[in-house]
Amino acid sequence: MADFGLSTGLLTSIKTVQEQKLTQQMRQALEFLQMPDVTLGTEIRAIVQKNPAFEFLDGGYEVHEGKNAEQSPETDEYESTGDDFRDYLASGLENATPYNPDDDKKRDFLLNSRTNTETLQDHLLAQVGLADMSDSDRALAHTLICYIRDSGMFWYDRNQPEFKGCINEIRQTTGASEEDIFRVLATIRTFDPPGCGATTASECLLAQMEKLDDSPWENEVRKLIESHLADLAAGRTEQICADLGITPEELPKVVAELRRLDGAPGRAFAGGASLPGAEFVRPEVFVTKCDGRYVATVETRGIPRLRISQKFEEKLMDPTLSQAEKALMRTYIAKAREIIGALERRPETIRMIAQEICDAQSQYLDGGELVPLTMVSVAKKVGIDESTVSRTVSEKYMSTPRGTMPMRRFFTTGGIMTGSGVVSNAAVKDRIKAIVAAENIANPLSDQKIAEILVAEGVQVARRTVAKYRDELKIPGAKDRKVRS
Repeated sequence: MADFGLSTGLLTSIKTVQEQKLTQQMRQALEFLQMPDVTLGTEIRAIVQKNPAFEFLDGGYEVHEGKNAEQSPETDEYESTGDDFRDYLASGLENATPYNPDDDKKRDFLLNSRTNTETLQDHLLAQVGLADMSDSDRALAHTLICYIRDSGMFWYDRNQPEFKGCINEIRQTTGASEEDIFRVLATIRTFDPPGCGATTASECLLAQMEKLDDSPWENEVRKLIESHLADLAAGRTEQICADLGITPEELPKVVAELRRLDGAPGRAFAGGASLPGAEFVRPEVFVTKCDGRYVATVETRGIPRLRISQKFEEKLMDPTLSQAEKALMRTYIAKAREIIGALERRPETIRMIAQEICDAQSQYLDGGELVPLTMVSVAKKVGIDESTVSRTVSEKYMSTPRGTMPMRRFFTTGGIMTGSGVVSNAAVKDRIKAIVAAENIANPLSDQKIAEILVAEGVQVARRTVAKYRDELKIPGAKDRKVRS
């Protein structure tokens, strides 16, 4: 058989290059899958600024279609010839900087996916120009606002391990120091609504203390926020009262004043949610019942759509460009095609996984209990790897008839026998939370008593299992839950 002049060594090299390319494509696709839509939107904007082969559709600028710079901030970029364009290409794919980098145009890129409805980010960005800040701080503020969740909190809490990586990413992107980042975040927290841009719950609440200027408990609330939020959540009332120098009868008054502050100051823009721990998030998956079946759809409106710039491709025909310059342009285009392909596949992957969840947990969506469900079983049905399922459901939420909840909530390991079959561990935990929430706080239930209640309801569970689940739920023991008069 003819080998058409290709040696075995060359064929092997081609195969190796193809495998490496596939690995890079898969890695990019997995990274996009793992990102929530807000993070993905920020990532897309950063990618576009580094690759001139892109242009935006729909929610962003229709670049290259206007006839002047005001209509299309990138029009001049590909119409110019000579040294300017060559200098841009010569900077290389990884270290490319935008041609004619005007600050206003950079900010336009950050806002390319804005919708007609004002978001929290829109509201905060509008205040940057009014703040007493230097031009460099304003530019940094625009970037930081892209990292603020719809709840108003900075994307990663300072106490999470991902926080340092997030700060390092911003430092590399903007060239700002860590001190600059925290200083500008502190300024953003003074914007309306106050508290947005906080890196901890305490920072968020303390930024709103002006609301309590007329309160006789202002000092006690401040100290409660600074030192005892964890104690308050755990019900350690005696320790709180001792440190604040108040009586148990006065503590509810302090807590009432604390509740005048908002732990999610951005919620007026983002809307609410139904489950504790999932408040004020933006779901990407929406579940509705159609002809007796729960159907999952994926919302992609908030994610900018991209395409290859026709004018950039036409530039390849410019006879004044060298072969090396054209080769780099082709690299830009190839990379852009890979990213567009990964973005196009993302919503369908999310939808398929969400649909399997809906099919498996239809009983729960109807108002029943969660059934045991593993990522392995979903991965097999969808025909993908378990790790892909894990990445896909990370930090994503589903809007369902039972409220908005994390996609991970639907996955359970193991289960407990009941009179009507197997109930998931998550369902049992939910029941324990409900039992504790309804108990008499002056005489809280022991683990043994909770177990007896569950057994009476048909759930065969031992006292030690209740204790284990209670610990996992971070619910204090009966002794610590007791509120003494």
